[in-house]
Amino acid sequence: VSLSDAPGGGARFEVTLPLRAAGARTAVAEPEPPETAPEDVEGSSFEAGAVGIPEEAVAVGIPEEAVAPSEAQGTVLVVEDNRDLARHLSRILGDEYRVHLAHDGAEGLERARALRPDLILSDVMMPKLGGEELLRALRREPDLADVPVIFLTARADRSLPARLLEAGAADYMVKPMEPAELRARVRNVLDLTRTRRILEEETGSREVRLQEMAREIALQRRRLQKTVHEKQIVLQELHHRVKGNLQTVSSLLSLQSRSVKDREAGEALLEAQSRLSAIALVHEKLYGGEQPTTLAMADYLRGLADITLRSYAEDEARVVMDVRSDPVRLPVDRALPCALIAHELISNALKHAFPAGRPGHLVLTFERDAHDPDTLRLRIEDDGVGYSGGEGAYG
Repeated sequence: VSLSDAPGGGARFEVTLPLRAAGARTAVAEPEPPETAPEDVEGSSFEAGAVGIPEEAVAVGIPEEAVAPSEAQGTVLVVEDNRDLARHLSRILGDEYRVHLAHDGAEGLERARALRPDLILSDVMMPKLGGEELLRALRREPDLADVPVIFLTARADRSLPARLLEAGAADYMVKPMEPAELRARVRNVLDLTRTRRILEEETGSREVRLQEMAREIALQRRRLQKTVHEKQIVLQELHHRVKGNLQTVSSLLSLQSRSVKDREAGEALLEAQSRLSAIALVHEKLYGGEQPTTLAMADYLRGLADITLRSYAEDEARVVMDVRSDPVRLPVDRALPCALIAHELISNALKHAFPAGRPGHLVLTFERDAHDPDTLRLRIEDDGVGYSGGEGAYG
């Protein structure tokens, strides 16, 4: 018995029968009466017994398309150039699946495009288009790239199974095969494929839900940004109006102080005016800043030092002020008290540290505590006359 490639691309099985037995006379083959032979496939010389097809399967004849069971487990496309074997495979699988037949690789590809089967059972050596070429063609088709393919072959090529599996085959069986084993392998491959598709669908649905959630989050974020922007506009307008009202009151106090004869009363009005200016400056900085809910203290303290110096120093040039501040931002409820405290410290130094036109230097420091970053320290130092509470006092 020998196996070789058929001229058309299929498989050729050849059995050599000796006519002379050892030590016996020549056997003469008697002519047999003609019988109806099964239909041959072009390019394939095939003996049914060589691949385990029962004789009754050949004799009775199985239709090209097996009758689908009432509850089919899926669609199987059998691509086999030997019609008898194709019908036998259809008979094995027809009790569970809708089975369709194709008799060469090219026809198998066309039927696969039309049917989109759940599984393809294919020979390797076939005319027109071989099994390996069929597999590569299927993997190039977007709608067929994930259809599992089980190969059946009688070729004694040790490298063939690995080559087919690496190319994407789901399984590989050698002829002749047991019907029970074939059913089991087909069932296992289909179960794995269904499980994978369910997981892919579930993953896909989750991705869709995640995309919808992402879109909803983005929409809510835009709405929040719009709301925050609108609130910022309202806050900026509020700060602008408060600043305007405070400046109006400050101007009235300035006018009133000019008409007051009593020196202490006049000083009290000027101090009140200066405090109002310090508060108005807070709202001015909040109105003109990027964040109307927090105050940049470094910028504010520099502005406060300038307006306080103009209010209390008769000659601004004789006192030099140096503001040193960490980049700290405070909410309004913390910034206002801090602003008033800084104003009192600066005004106190200007009134008492440099009497009788004495020149000097004043340093205002606002920084985080080196040991506790949640604590802020506001400090003012001067090189004026000091205070009388102790020796060597500075400021």
